[in-house]
Amino acid sequence: MPGRKTAAIIGAAAAAFPASAYAYIDPGTGSLALQALIGAVAGGLFAARMWWARIASFFGGARKNAATDADPNADNPTP
Repeated sequence: MPGRKTAAIIGAAAAAFPASAYAYIDPGTGSLALQALIGAVAGGLFAARMWWARIASFFGGARKNAATDADPNADNPTP
């Protein structure tokens, strides 16, 4: 039955590639795209900062808590 198989393939191709879409892009689409771009940049910068801190602490370039390192009595408060 090659006739049905050929007709099914042609029908699927016709449905997959329509001639015209008549799409409408809302004015809010630009602000949504801008918000997504800003969020992606901010997330990327945050991730880079976290990885840089891990790399720096691995090589001994950064301390874990600079506030307690500066105060020798931070672990033993006087009553």
